[in-house]
Amino acid sequence: MNGNGKTLLVLGATGLVGGEVLKAAALCDEVKAVVAPTRRPLQAGCAGPKVLNPVLDYERIDPDLGWWKADALICCLGTTIKKAGSRQNFYRVDHDYPILAARAARKNGVRTCVLISAIGADPHSSIFYNSVKGETEEDMQKVGFESLAFLRPCVLSGGRREFRWVEEMMIAALTVVGPLLPKKFRLCPAENVARVALRIALRPWPGVGVVGSEDMSV
Repeated sequence: MNGNGKTLLVLGATGLVGGEVLKAAALCDEVKAVVAPTRRPLQAGCAGPKVLNPVLDYERIDPDLGWWKADALICCLGTTIKKAGSRQNFYRVDHDYPILAARAARKNGVRTCVLISAIGADPHSSIFYNSVKGETEEDMQKVGFESLAFLRPCVLSGGRREFRWVEEMMIAALTVVGPLLPKKFRLCPAENVARVALRIALRPWPGVGVVGSEDMSV
């Protein structure tokens, strides 16, 4: 992992957007190395020569491990209530884990964070999903990053390893009617979201910024 370029810390590398971030980073000359901690080792072929893949237990985060040091953090952690099994578990994965990991990264000098959030994120929303995303954004601002970006895609499209029938129905519908809708409500290919996240991580802006779905949709 020698040479010029930046080191990125990518959380959620086994997910749809996280996987696309790894692909984009592998082809980017500005990226020297990628640290992609996961709960289970990445599948063969997902981790290239740039990738360090430590196993991480999010319930027992140790900020003193040296691999937390990086130039930027891209957080793609997320799940569904169905997969999580309960609202409490969903909150743990979509709020607590990103904040705990971000604090560990910041403690190790990481100055830039790009968080994959969601359209409609609002801590005061009556919709549970949106309120959790909004609360995560709100608490992420308290971590102390010098540069913080929230990406708020609409429905993501791409090759998921798991089948989510509700999302598949929405993707099918948006594929048909998408051209008739405002850009913010169209499908957001995961590769588009990953490309924007990588660009911001490599060329961060000062303070807090938001990238709307319309800037990542088809």
